[in-house]
Amino acid sequence: MYEESVENEFDLSYPNQRFYAPRFILDRSLYKPGQKIQVVDFVNTGLYKQGDQVTLHNSAINSQINLKQTSLPQDAYQPPIDMWTPQSPEERIFTHIRGAIIAPVHRLFGMPDDDEANNMIDYFYVTAKRCYNSDTKMKDGKLSIGFRDHCTNYMNYFERFYDKELQLLSLYAHIKYMIDCETDSYSLDMFLHDLWKHFINPNASYQSQYLNYQIDKMNIEQYNLELNYKNNKSPVLEYTDYHAKIMLKISVMQNMMIPMLAHFIIKKKVPAGEIKNVLLKSFDLLFQASKMIYNIDLISKIFETTFSNVSKNTTSNAVLWDMQNIRGRNSTTHSSETVENIIMQIIPKYTYDKNIIHFNYNAINRDIKFRVTDVPYEYSFVVLSSSVRDDDNNSECDKFEAHAAKLNEAILIQTLVNCSTTMERI
Repeated sequence: MYEESVENEFDLSYPNQRFYAPRFILDRSLYKPGQKIQVVDFVNTGLYKQGDQVTLHNSAINSQINLKQTSLPQDAYQPPIDMWTPQSPEERIFTHIRGAIIAPVHRLFGMPDDDEANNMIDYFYVTAKRCYNSDTKMKDGKLSIGFRDHCTNYMNYFERFYDKELQLLSLYAHIKYMIDCETDSYSLDMFLHDLWKHFINPNASYQSQYLNYQIDKMNIEQYNLELNYKNNKSPVLEYTDYHAKIMLKISVMQNMMIPMLAHFIIKKKVPAGEIKNVLLKSFDLLFQASKMIYNIDLISKIFETTFSNVSKNTTSNAVLWDMQNIRGRNSTTHSSETVENIIMQIIPKYTYDKNIIHFNYNAINRDIKFRVTDVPYEYSFVVLSSSVRDDDNNSECDKFEAHAAKLNEAILIQTLVNCSTTMERI
């Protein structure tokens, strides 16, 4: 790979510059003698706690310059992502219809635009989970953006201002071919391996490195929160800008993954009971990568946040929580289910113009209401009268016995014997 004799850093050369990051020359005069030098070659260092120290040698700036040399000129004005809408067909790369998100991958395979049979390869079906197929509509007097609109708008913005090489569309073409043309042999493990290699892990390939760099770049430029909440008793409950940036990056990557993931579930005919497991297993790769790159265990952090809120509610609604044993629910199991709901349904809906930490808190409290405090108790006793009778002289007890006998006569006999023995004992 290198020349046999290398006398200094400037003598290193690569046979193919496309597949290697630029060689960064460190300015050692900026460091004290013996000081350790931290080097990050392609991950945006603004996400790091020691970002200023890491970028002393200007490697991040140099890498941006090198990338800009191979891309189109930047626009004079770039609107915020949540205020932008595509203005021309060229900017509207990803579109959608009810039930599917459309990516023009047929062009990458050299197929004509006017052939509807070829255009079917552009469809990524998102009906595997209802929340991924939601429409934009008015709700309580406010406009509620559906997931298909949210997902396609974010991907179009990324393609318009950042992905000048259309690497994301290339990834869609590769995954679409494997799912539709190699359906029987393309297993879940193979699918997740392709996502890990070509999209999630920035160390695995040029395509993944490029996409991660551009996503990081967009994430930092669009981020506008100022989080400074402190909790001396429980530092795990603190959220800083560092955490929020990583969570927003995961959200953007989920938006890019979901059309491919949902289409895989549909084509492979995954049973309804296994869909949640497939989604969680796939999204877990994003959290693994965040732990590997940024040294942050976000799943544990979200669980501790959820458990803290649930524990407070169990104190103020002790009677209602005591009634949850018959449902097999307690503060721990409920917190686990809420975390799964946040990962699958809440994080993909993050936007840069809202406080995502408040979004999580609202989701946690709303989940408590829907599952515990505001839900009807389906196991309460029902009073049946034996004196009030209808026109046929049948009481409520008579109707219950007749209906129960049709369902299971053994249970009815057992109930009658239990009633008679109880009355004798009394």
